[in-house]
Parts: sequence; structure tokens; C-alpha cells
Amino acid sequence: MFIPPQGFRHAATLLLTNSIRSLPAHASPALVGEALERLAGDLIALAHDTKVPPQAAEWTADEYRKTLDRVSQMFSQRADAEDILRALESARLRCSGILDGIGKDRPTDTGTRDLFLMYVPEDRLPVAAPIAIELTKRRFTVAFSDYEVATGVEMLAGIKRGIEQHRAGVLLNTAALARTAWTIPPAADRFRVVQPANLSATVGDLSAWLAGICRSKDC
Repeated sequence: MFIPPQGFRHAATLLLTNSIRSLPAHASPALVGEALERLAGDLIALAHDTKVPPQAAEWTADEYRKTLDRVSQMFSQRADAEDILRALESARLRCSGILDGIGKDRPTDTGTRDLFLMYVPEDRLPVAAPIAIELTKRRFTVAFSDYEVATGVEMLAGIKRGIEQHRAGVLLNTAALARTAWTIPPAADRFRVVQPANLSATVGDLSAWLAGICRSKDC
């Protein structure tokens, strides 16, 4: 089996684990099935954004199946356990085809997002992807793959484009970005430069900021 890059494996595992934890203890079988189908779509989006090859589909599908098994165990003592099992099997059958789309081209989504997340290539998997996943789980929409920048010119052009197209933007100011010696632009009303020292704290801060922006824009 092809083993995807470590960064993708880490981000996918984080997505799978957090999705299970977020399931309410008394969720109906239908709700469980819907959540697991959304999870398959989230895995596809993650694979697209992190640019993994099609060979990663087998590993991803296997991890998804393991997740279904864990969900089955979580709800095994409930009175409607058989209904949960049927919902899981239905999700597995429907999502097996969805996960075949890993690594394949898809049309670029040009819609307005709550946030565009800008970063240098070295930070895509270890830093930017986990932040994007956690914000997505909090129901924010994130433009991610189109804002990886390799030059200072790309950065400035991307910021201008992002502010025009999306509600807010963030530049991840990491050690990798510092090594480029680019001139970092100043913050603005809808644009921030963030040093992501801690995932939980960073996501919490961004969530509060985005919630305020979305309220002011009625989004």
C-alpha cells in the first residue's frame, strides 16, 4: 500500500479523530450516517488542498473504514445499535466511491469564503492544514490550497486577491516564512498576520475574530 506523506497522515488522523469526538452521545442513526458521509467529503477536500497523489486513496479509505469500526464500538451498547450499524454500512457503501476521488482534479471553487489562509510551502501540512481543518469543523469556510505562496510577489498579489474575494485573511508568520526575509505587510481590518505557536489557541483566537466579522457582514 502507498503511504502518503506524514503531514497528510497527521492531518487526516486529526480530522477523523475530532469528527468522532464531536458526535453527540445520543445522535440518531440518521445523524451519524450524515456526519460520516460529510467526513468522507472533508477527507477529499483535505487531500485536494494538501495535493496528495491518487495513490493515497487506498490508505485514506482504510483509515476511514477503521473510523467506522470505532464508531460502531462507541454505540454498541445503545438500544438502537442495529440501526447504527445499518447507517454505518450505508455510509461505507456510498463513500467508497467518493474516496476514489482522492488526488484527482476537480474544478476550482471560486466562491467567497470566511477566510483565506496564506502560508509558505513548508507550512502547508504541519501548520496550515490543521488550522484549516479545525476552522472548518467550527463551520467556517476556508480558502486554503490557492494561497500557498513561494515568493514575496506572490504573497502581495495573493493578499490583494484574497481581500477582494473573501471576508477575511490570515498570513501564517512562522519560522519558515521568516527565513524568506520577505517584507511582511501590516495588518488591516480584515487581514491579520498570525504567529501560530499553539493550534488550540490559534484556532480559538481566529474563530472569535471570524465570528465578529461574519456578524458584522451578516454571513
